[in-house]
Amino acid sequence: MKKKEQFIKATIVSIITTAIDLTLFRIISNNSHSLLVISIATLISRTISTVIMFIWNKKWVFKSKRDGKKELIHFVIMIIVQMTISAILVWLLRHLPIPQLVTKMIVDTTLFFVAYFYQKYFIFKEKEA
Repeated sequence: MKKKEQFIKATIVSIITTAIDLTLFRIISNNSHSLLVISIATLISRTISTVIMFIWNKKWVFKSKRDGKKELIHFVIMIIVQMTISAILVWLLRHLPIPQLVTKMIVDTTLFFVAYFYQKYFIFKEKEA
């Protein structure tokens, strides 16, 4: 049950922080198709949502007791990679006949699953007895 509960909590945190991310992204990017604008909007929106996500994941989802500094460094690296992939994919898929925000939602939902497992098994991994 713990694994299922953990995944549900991670999903809740992800939904909330995704809403924050998408709202800020939409406001900042203003539907621009410029790689620079998309990148800046992604950087700002993801930074704010990342801080919230890290705190909730560490304390509520994974209940980690490990060194927060080391976890934070690994978390930030993961988010930078995830953010870069997100911005590039949204830019590469800009010619699809769907709204940019929908493209971003699809891309980031896919990245959520990858990030969840990375956090669970590498960043917030329980200490082995």
